Amino acid sequence: MNPALKERDVSIVVPVHNEEETLNQSLISIRRQKVKEIIVVLDRCEDNSEKIARKHADEDSRIKIFFLHEHKFKTNYIAETVNFGISKAQNDVICIAEADTILEDNYVSSLLPYLKKPVASVSGRMIHLHKRFMHFRETITGTGRLIPRQIWEALGGFPDILACDTFFDLKLLKKGWEVKIIDEAILYDIRNYTMKQLAIRAIRRGKGRRQLGQSFFFMLGHGLYSLTKTPFGIVELMANVAGYFTTSRKATREDMRLYEVKRIKEIMRKLVHVFEAE
Repeated sequence: MNPALKERDVSIVVPVHNEEETLNQSLISIRRQKVKEIIVVLDRCEDNSEKIARKHADEDSRIKIFFLHEHKFKTNYIAETVNFGISKAQNDVICIAEADTILEDNYVSSLLPYLKKPVASVSGRMIHLHKRFMHFRETITGTGRLIPRQIWEALGGFPDILACDTFFDLKLLKKGWEVKIIDEAILYDIRNYTMKQLAIRAIRRGKGRRQLGQSFFFMLGHGLYSLTKTPFGIVELMANVAGYFTTSRKATREDMRLYEVKRIKEIMRKLVHVFEAE
């Protein structure tokens, strides 16, 4: 990896599936990044997403639109959509920006200096614009991630598993690479989820954790950490637990151990910061 990477070395990949409510805001923020290429993948859209994407493409020559009409993956469609988008990108570094998020100005440029050996993945912190009392949230997600295209190719892309981003991190850690989160780089979740949507997401999150071989007590511990950031509903927490117990494990506990140790240290540092601030 070149330590002198510039924004012009970056392709932003935007997976889109019926995102007419948020796509315009998302693309406005993405266009403010000084990147060379923006790949929009329209995944079987049946709403006005294509119309919105084409409007932005007419205004910005960096935007290239591709269509994904069918899936081979059975579990995680967005993983396949992202892989498809990256395969069409021309640059050395990929930024994944889902269509329901807004990137803060200079988001990409603030992360690029950290993308050098041994760091193979760097991302910012997500903030939810719609404050919800009943919300069990993660502050770190797969969207907003910067990765070298060469490493994505070496690892075979994102797998067909619910928690594909975490599984990707596990493979990086096993190969001696590092994954870094920069709290000062911010992206915003702009989707105003209903309680039904939140419950479905929580069930999928629980299933994803189980697929990774993550321990049940670590999952609850992460929930307690989230409680220091925002209140969460018992309904959504129960949905997360239900998801955990209604799927089969795929990864081994030994695989997960490296990731859990890393995340526990990170959570402890953040907890100390919270208590010191108070």
